[in-house]
Parts: sequence; structure tokens; C-alpha cells
Amino acid sequence: MTTINLDNKHINIMGIDFKISIVKNLFEGTNKVLGFSDYANSVIKLESNQDKQNKLQTLVHEITHIILWNTGYDDLNANEQLIVAFGNVLYQVLKDNNLSEIVESK
Repeated sequence: MTTINLDNKHINIMGIDFKISIVKNLFEGTNKVLGFSDYANSVIKLESNQDKQNKLQTLVHEITHIILWNTGYDDLNANEQLIVAFGNVLYQVLKDNNLSEIVESK
């Protein structure tokens, strides 16, 4: 299995530099989650217990949340079913166009 080191990397989303943080046993409130976007502190947290493709898919999912939040679409941002569907399709497009290479080159 190929590993990917995203910890302490940064990604710019709409002019804001988000730090990527890999966390063991990630919770949002009392719910265990695979990813979480901390908008106020510009941090994307990803659960460490994921393989490479799931970490990248979770990263794209969180990026989707951030884009909708930053553009004022709070109602769409709260629609987790939409975020999952859109994020999964976007992940597939980016994966087929070397997302790993893009992320690993920074």
C-alpha cells in the first residue's frame, strides 16, 4: 500500500491557506469522523486511520465544504448527501488527473 504524507502540508482555497493536520481518533463533537474543516483556524483535519485514496477523497470532501462555506452557500454546505456526491465525483476527476502528484509535489 502506498502511503501519502499530508501532515503539515498546506492548500490554498479561495486565497486562504489551510493547514492539513493528520489526527488519530478524530471527533466532531461526539461523532467520530474521517475529516473536519476548522474554518476559523484555517485547518483541515483528516483521520490518520485511512489509506491513501480515502485520505485524498476525504481531503476533497473537506475542500468542497470549505468552498461552499466561503461562497455563502451554508444551506448547501449543510447538505452532507450533496457534499458526499459532489466530493466523490470531484475526487475521481482529480485522481484521474494525478491529484497525488499535485499534492506530493508541494
